[in-house]
Formats: sequence, C-alpha cells, structure tokens
Amino acid sequence: MLFAICDEKHHTVQVDARDNKGRTALHAAIFNGNINLVDILLSRGAHSNLADENGFTPLHVLCQREDDDVDLARRFFEIGEKFNKSILIDARDEYGNTALHQAIHNDHVNLVEFLLRKGADPNSLNKDGETTLHRICEANLDDLAVEMLFEICDEKHQSMQVDAQDKMGKTPLHVAITNGNINMIEILMRRGAQPNLADENGFTPLHVLCQRENDDVDLLKMLFEAADKFSAPIKVDARDKSDCTPLHLALNRGHEQMAEWLLRRGADLNLANAKGSRALHLISAGRMDHADLLRTFFELSDERTQPVEIDARDNQGKTPLHYAVSHRHKKVFELLLRRDADPNLADNYGSTALHTICMVDEDNGWAKMLFEISEEKNRQVQIDARGMCDFTPLHHALVKKELRPVAELLLRKGAATNLADWEGSTPLHTVCKYADDEDRVKMLIDISNEENKPVEVDARDTLGRTPLHLALAEGNGQVVKYLLKLGADPALADENGFSPLHVVSKDLYDDAKLLELFCDASKEVDRPVQIDVQDKNGRTPLQWAVTNLFLNVVDVLLDQGADLSSFVFPSKSFFVERFGPISEMHERQRIEFKLSLASKIVDVVKRLEKRGYEFELSNSLDIMSLFAEYDLFDKSTDLEENWYDDEEFVIKSKEIMVNPSLSLNDLIRLRPEEASKQLKHDNYVELARSNKLSDLPESYQNACAVHLCEIVSRGFFWPWALDAFYELQHYQLPVLCCEMIIANLKNEDLYNICLASILASAKARDDSLVILS
Repeated sequence: MLFAICDEKHHTVQVDARDNKGRTALHAAIFNGNINLVDILLSRGAHSNLADENGFTPLHVLCQREDDDVDLARRFFEIGEKFNKSILIDARDEYGNTALHQAIHNDHVNLVEFLLRKGADPNSLNKDGETTLHRICEANLDDLAVEMLFEICDEKHQSMQVDAQDKMGKTPLHVAITNGNINMIEILMRRGAQPNLADENGFTPLHVLCQRENDDVDLLKMLFEAADKFSAPIKVDARDKSDCTPLHLALNRGHEQMAEWLLRRGADLNLANAKGSRALHLISAGRMDHADLLRTFFELSDERTQPVEIDARDNQGKTPLHYAVSHRHKKVFELLLRRDADPNLADNYGSTALHTICMVDEDNGWAKMLFEISEEKNRQVQIDARGMCDFTPLHHALVKKELRPVAELLLRKGAATNLADWEGSTPLHTVCKYADDEDRVKMLIDISNEENKPVEVDARDTLGRTPLHLALAEGNGQVVKYLLKLGADPALADENGFSPLHVVSKDLYDDAKLLELFCDASKEVDRPVQIDVQDKNGRTPLQWAVTNLFLNVVDVLLDQGADLSSFVFPSKSFFVERFGPISEMHERQRIEFKLSLASKIVDVVKRLEKRGYEFELSNSLDIMSLFAEYDLFDKSTDLEENWYDDEEFVIKSKEIMVNPSLSLNDLIRLRPEEASKQLKHDNYVELARSNKLSDLPESYQNACAVHLCEIVSRGFFWPWALDAFYELQHYQLPVLCCEMIIANLKNEDLYNICLASILASAKARDDSLVILS
C-alpha cells in the first residue's frame, strides 16, 4: 500500500534509508522473517549488501536470528537472483566475521550447510585470525553435523585448513581441547591436524590439555589414542616459552592422573623449566601430598634405568626436599629421604631442609623423622649449618613456642648453644627476644648443661647487648628474673653505654612493674643495680624516663634512690630529638600527642618537685619552649573563642565524658583553677589516649586540644610568670595587683613575660660589668 500510494503521488520512497544505527528496512524485514517485504524491497531497488554501524549486512542479520531458518535464507537468495541482486556471502562485519562465522557461533547447522553449498569460504579469517573451523571447535555441533560440513567442502574442492592458526597462534585443535570438545578432536586428527603445533606462548595442544582445570585423564588418553591411530606422534616433552613441558603443567595444576599417564607415555623425568623446576620439584611442591605419584615416579625411573636427579636444584637453589618440607608433604618428605635425598644441601639463602623444618608453625615429628632416617642411612645431619643471616636451625626453632620439642631435639642431638648469627645473637639472645615465659630459656640452659655445653649468659651481640638487654626490651619479666638467677650481670652496658636499667627507662612503654621486678630480682642475687649509671652521652635512666614522660618509671627510679641532687632536667633539644618534629605526625596523631605531652610534662614536674627537686627559671623556660615547639599554645582571639558554642560541637562534646561527672563540654568552660580541682593529670592523659577528640567536628579538634593544653598547664606557667612580672616592675606593685594584671593573659603571654625577665636580668648583669670595668 505504501509504495502504491507513493507511486500515485509521484513520491519516491527511499528504500535504503538508515536509522540511527545504520540499519535499513531490509535489515528489519530479514530480522523479522518477513520474506514478502524482502521481495518488495528488493523489487524496489533495495541494496542487498548494505552494512549497519556494526558492519552487519542483511545476511549477517539472518544468521544471527534465534531460529536456524534455512528456508528464509534460500528465499532471500532466490529473490536476490530474481532481481539481479547479488548477495555477498563472505562480507565481513567490523570484527571480520562473515555470515558463516555467525551461523556457526549460533549453532545453526542448516544455515552453515546452506552457506557452504552457496560457496562461503570456510577459511575466511576474522580480525582475531579465526577461521570457521576455529568457531566450529568452540560450538556445540554434533560430530555428524561436523562431518557433513567437511564432506560439503570436499565436494566443492574447498578444503578446510585444519591447522590454520589465529593471531595467538592457536589452531582449531587448541580450541577444541580448550573447550573439551572430544568429537572435534578426533575429527581434526582424522583430517590430518598436526598435534605438535605451538601457539604464541609455545603451548601445543598437549600443553593446553594439561593446563585445563580438570584432571581429565580420559581426554588425554583419547588424544594419544587418536594420535597413534592416525600416525601423528605427539611430542610428550615439547616445551613452551617458559620451557615447561606438559608434565610440568599437569603437576602445577595438581593433575595426578594426567601426570602419571604422561610419565607412562615416556615423559622425561629430569627436564627443567626456565625456573629450574623439574618434575620432582613440582611433585614435592604440589597441592597435595602426592606420595603415590612419587612412588610411580621412582618405579618408572627404575624400570627405564633413567636415574632421577633427586637433589636437583632449581634457580633458587632449592631441592625437592626443601619443597616437601615447606609445603608440608610429610609422606613425600619420607620417600625422598629414603631415596637418599641429601638433607644438608642449602638453597641460595643458605637454608637446609632442617632450617626449613625449624621455620614452620608446628612440629609434627618432621625433625625426628629426618634424624631417624639419616641415622638409618648413616648420613650425618649438619645440625649447625648456617642459613640466612647466619641463623642455625636452633636459632629458628627457639623463635616459636610450638617448636619447643624441635629445639629440645636439636639440643639433645648436639646443637651448638653459643653460635652467633650475623648480628652476634646467640640462641639465648634469640629465645630471650621471642619467649614470653622462662620455659624455653630454662630448657635451653638445662639441656646445655646436661650436654656439657654451658650457655654464655652474658654473651654480647654486635651492638654489645646481652640476653638480659633483650629480655628487658621485650618486657619478658619472668625471663629477666631467671637470667639474673643464672648470674647475668645487671650492670653490663652495650656499645652506647646503655645498661639494662637504661633499656627499661628508654625503650619500653611506662612499665613500672617490670622495673620493680628487675630491681628486686637484682637485690635478691646480691647485685643491686646502679640507679644513676650514665650512658655514653652522660644520661641517666631517670633522665631517659623523664624525657619519655614515663611517669610511673620516674616514681620507681626515685623510690629506688635516684639522686635528685645531681639530676639535670633534660633540655628542650633532648625532648625534640626523642619525639621528632610535629610536621611529620599525621593530624590525628598530633591531637593525641599535644594533649598527652602537655599533661604528662606538667605531671612529671610536679612529681620531681614533690620529691624535692628545685626547678630554675631556665629549666622552666625549656619546658615552656616545648609548648611553642609543638604548637600547644592557645592562640585564639576573643572573637574566635565562640567555637565551643557551635551547635554540633556542643552536642558532640556533651557525649564525651572526661570523668563520670564531667563532660568535655563542661570542662572547656571551667577556669583552669576550677578544672584542677575536678580533674587529675591522668584524666587528660586518658582523654588523649582514648582518641575521643576525633569524634568532634574536624575543624574544632585542634582548637579543643590546645585549649585543654592551656587548662592543664596553667598551674605551671602562672607562678613563674608572676615572679617574673613582679621582678620586671622592680617589685613596685603589690603581688595582688600583679596577679590581677596577668590573670587574663594566655600561657604564651606568660611565657613571653618569663623570657623578658631573663633578658632584663642578662642586660642588668652586662651593665654591671661595664660599670665595674
């Protein structure tokens, strides 16, 4: 009707008009199977081969339909012939696929047959280099259909290239094996497919088969049977680009049945891949404890009179025995030992099998088996072999509690008890570093004494540290006590002059209990510690404890008699050296650090003063300068101080309790003298440690932190500034007036008053010297 009306009106219909995807009316008619409309369109001059934006011609569209409509195809060609419209049977879409490619992809057997009889090229390549045969091997066509397709090509003297390789070098046989297409494999082999062609990775079809996820030994057997049947021998030891043979790949995948089949088909027992791995390495490093496969491996070796290189090393210097241990394959480990595997060979890192046993997380009798079988074989195990970092097996065994039985066995077998690693650490150093009780230390000492190999309890490492230093550094109190009972010297210093007492005061957290234990235990063995011993920089344990702000350790040191009369308060530079620049801290760490520093340093001052230490203005200025160094001063102006009235801040701060009866919101509104009555310094330290300030709006966190620093330190700044101010105005005003003048000043202003006083005093001294001269 459309065409009739347009003819009457002399309107031309654009039969090849395209939509926004480049499709014409003919594409749509074919897609919908409307053969009458196809007839009309072609009669009206429609182009039979126009392609849409994807390169699809009407014939491509026909082959993409869900149904295998060969009648539609036949009528399309008949109508085309009727109107002298040739149809390009091998036209390619944007991916280089022809209609034949599409028909195969959609399993349209009838259309495939029709296209081939119409002269479609079975060897046409798409952009991936795939022929139709590659596509057939991916499809689900039955073997009768495939045979028919080959016969059609034979009839038309247009043979399919069975060994055509795509851009990745894969042949149809590669594809058929990848997809487990058993029927296609036999058909291809019957048609003369070469079973040894390699793709771009060097994979032959046999490599591909062995790389599959399934241990499909039946498919493997079928491939070999087909190869034998059609006189196309398979190279069982072909190598890919990594020098891997199919046997290597089967073992890597854990395909035990396929591996055994390949071995029985003559696979070489000793070939190495690019990593130096041989079949024996891969069996030992397999996913499971393949003892049965290993027995077969050895049986075939004996049958072939082909000796297995049982101690072969890969590129890391590892033998199969190393891998059996590291992969926890105990049965394989035993078989290797009984076949005379050498347990003393070391890998590139110096580790023997015994080192490896001593580095695992459990015992399970590995070391015992190693020694028993080695004794049966009259083979001496090198019990003190040096591995990475000069560790002996004993060093490794003493690291983990679970390996205590292994360590005991090594000691009973004569392991040296005083050999040092590259850092000078003996086994006693090692166990003191890692033990959390004295059990392993006691075992080491007791057995060593029984074996007449006494342990050097004060042995020093390359830094001059004794086992006692390390036990203290790790906080192992029971070990410390035991070492002292053994005669460890509590006064020995390392190369920096650090005594064990320095270690407790400088390296740990604020562990007063450990310090008390150390001091008490030293007295029990009649070797009391030297409380005021100095390191090479002249620093005492008390100075270190003060610098670290270890409040509890400070108390214990003073209780133990630390001399305050000779004590020098640490300088600002020492504190900065200890804590580092604030610029290197991340924001959350800065908030916690500021409040912690302010509260603790004021607390340590009070503790020292309570014990009788008298601070001078110079000491106090050093402390005040720390507040400047670490931005602890509240610099906000009166106009800015309404931040704590922000609605969100108020809500959040009311939820944060500083003690059971005081919220953060209440605290920041108190005057410092009132806050000091309700809170102790410990409350501020706990608030800093709790990280609760991070719950506040981010823009107010720092302001809140420095405001709290202002409150907690006010009692420290005030008296020094008052005295300084009183002195600066030459004692003319009453103290009460001075208090009123500085009452509303911030701590930074008080610090500046102290600085001014020092400068004025210095100038006065200089003027006096000038007058005297």
